[in-house]
Amino acid sequence: SNTSSAMAAATMGELLPCQMDAYARECRARVLSCEQNSKGTFDVRLSRSVLYPEGGGQPSDYGSINGVLCSHVSKQATGELLHVCEDEVPVGREVDVCVDWARRYDHMQMHTGQHLLSGAVLQLYRCDTVSWELGSEDVVVDFEQIQRLDDGAGHEGEGAEQPPKDRTPEERAGQEETSGAKKERSKQPKGRASAKDDFPVFGDTQLQQIEALCNQFIREARKVHLRVFDTHGMQSSLSHALGGMDLTNQDENPRIEASREDASPAFDHKSYSLAEQLEKVTTEPCFRGKLPRLVNLDSAGGELNAPIRVVEIEGVDVNACGGTHLGNICELQLLKLLWVGRDRGHIRLKYTTGDRALKLFHRSLSLSSAIGKLLACDPTAQEARVSALLQERKEAAKERKGLYEELAFALGNQLAEAMIQGDESAQVKVMQWHRCGVDVQFLNTIANAILERCPECVVLLSSDDIFLLAGNPPGLLDTVKKPVLELIGGRGGGKAGRVQGKAAALEKKEGAVRLIQELLSDDTQ
Repeated sequence: SNTSSAMAAATMGELLPCQMDAYARECRARVLSCEQNSKGTFDVRLSRSVLYPEGGGQPSDYGSINGVLCSHVSKQATGELLHVCEDEVPVGREVDVCVDWARRYDHMQMHTGQHLLSGAVLQLYRCDTVSWELGSEDVVVDFEQIQRLDDGAGHEGEGAEQPPKDRTPEERAGQEETSGAKKERSKQPKGRASAKDDFPVFGDTQLQQIEALCNQFIREARKVHLRVFDTHGMQSSLSHALGGMDLTNQDENPRIEASREDASPAFDHKSYSLAEQLEKVTTEPCFRGKLPRLVNLDSAGGELNAPIRVVEIEGVDVNACGGTHLGNICELQLLKLLWVGRDRGHIRLKYTTGDRALKLFHRSLSLSSAIGKLLACDPTAQEARVSALLQERKEAAKERKGLYEELAFALGNQLAEAMIQGDESAQVKVMQWHRCGVDVQFLNTIANAILERCPECVVLLSSDDIFLLAGNPPGLLDTVKKPVLELIGGRGGGKAGRVQGKAAALEKKEGAVRLIQELLSDDTQ
């Protein structure tokens, strides 16, 4: 991917074993150092490692060193790999370094799927890849805004279609997000739309076209090739699946042979200088992103500080990348787009592929089966059944609300009658009422009924941790509001003659009634 171009070059002048053969699962190495860090784990350096370090949007491998769990691998500025292990590993010993193959293969599938998706989107709509993120659950790719719309392709938003525009490698490199820009973007709060997020995204028709093209390439079993460039030019052009699967034989599969017609044109690399070879890579039809900026050109034709690694999916994508990939995209089996949206000026696509897609399919079938049993219907009828249930729920909620209000008003009248029939000598009637499980709207309806019938009264209504203090006429609360709220630990607000909110000490509500009576009695004397 574009953001992994820096990982496409090895700082110490050589590629990692996993970058030459992603299917390699173990190797022998010597322990150079083992130091305990501040977190209690151990930082281990090895003479060589089969594990992939975090970088380029791809998380690090997990694995083991002599049976000790390795939970993270990072590449240091010196080019050395730092392995974080759960326990100490003896220095100077020869050890077995093994990769967590399930995690490695998952990353190979998802990363190869990202190259496939990026290549398809670029071919169809000239939207280059800005960045991508591989998570344990979600995988997303951010693309530039739409540059080209094919006939009949729908999209959200307005605006005239833009004709195709071929961009030079310099323009492509200029539009790529730098690692510094990505780091700065990561500091911004996620999930917040801004004015610049009002632009067209892929519509249903376009998403179907992208997905269809990706799965067409998968059915055609396009190979993944690895090209490595060093100071002497193209050092090798070989299948990326060293030690892996080779499912295509061009001599025996005419369909595969026919699909190679749009593959990148071959050339005799020995006839070109290093600079010319690299220039030819950037002008290939499927090239996207940019090459690592590690080239020092001189009169002799150029030198490289480190090898450059270019990953090619035949006829689909050519990109400088340091990640681990499959040997053939047929190992993806399928690619499914899950969601499209906007994120900080870019189009964001969420996708799944390979074993993750199959697991999602199995989970979806299990969920559909479970829902079908609950609804007593087959999957084709579930949408209609759920829609009917939601409509019934909406109507029931409306009816329940009406009954709820009637009950509250009747209860308010009952309480008002009790106040009127109570202490006839009291000029101002005071009462409190509490019931668990009702809301503030219910309390307000009760208060409305009481205040309508009682010309002079103060009521304290409560439920759980909420309260409502109301008075008629409104001026009565001016005297009692502050002392009562202090007593019950109440906080809130309201309009004239009414205050509501939450209270921390409603167990003192009986004392609040006595306090109100005392305050009103003093006020009338």
